[in-house]
Amino acid sequence: MANRYVAQPSLLLTLACLLCLVATTYAQKDTVMVWNQWCERQDTAVLFLAANNTISVYTPGTKAGDLVLKSLDKTLKISSQEIVADTLSVLAMPYTLEKPMRLAISSKKTGKVLKTVYFNGATVPVPNARLGRLKDTLVPKVNVLAQVGLRVYFPNSLYSYPYHVTQYTFKTSYDKVNVSIQVKGGLISRDVEQAIKAAPVGAVLNFTDIKATCPECVTRSIPDYRVKLTK
Repeated sequence: MANRYVAQPSLLLTLACLLCLVATTYAQKDTVMVWNQWCERQDTAVLFLAANNTISVYTPGTKAGDLVLKSLDKTLKISSQEIVADTLSVLAMPYTLEKPMRLAISSKKTGKVLKTVYFNGATVPVPNARLGRLKDTLVPKVNVLAQVGLRVYFPNSLYSYPYHVTQYTFKTSYDKVNVSIQVKGGLISRDVEQAIKAAPVGAVLNFTDIKATCPECVTRSIPDYRVKLTK
């Protein structure tokens, strides 16, 4: 009986050590934060085909220069590593939608893999424009006037590369009134604001000839945007 009871503390200590080791290993992997800078959700591992992707890695307590990133699949190409402050980044070029693409984050000193991330591929839809964050096409005038300007977005996509509107033409017609105002930039100008205020319920506001650009992009045309005023 005595021997059995003497062995129990040793067993408990061993189990405690194993649990501590497992918890420490899990914590190390869990604290390796990886995200695509141009994905709207940082908790979603997705890379966009034929688009801009910047994978960033941050690990609390670890210098960015002590990490190494390596693609484990031919369907994922990455650039040379860049370090800004305590974050490591690479440009990423995905080439498939059929299966996940693996990226390994390792310790430069030990070669140990700290985390393997599985990125899914996604296509990027044609960019559209809308007033602020309005999602409906039937909108009360007060809500339209509360918006600051036109915003470029990608329908049903998490892609968030920063496009901005460089010009548009505002048009509306009602009764015998015909309005056409050319605007430089994407903000609602004073003239456009006054035209919206004067427009009656039921009037359709048309934003046409929309042009947009992004860093290192050529200017492109964006589909027309329309919204109808309601009470």
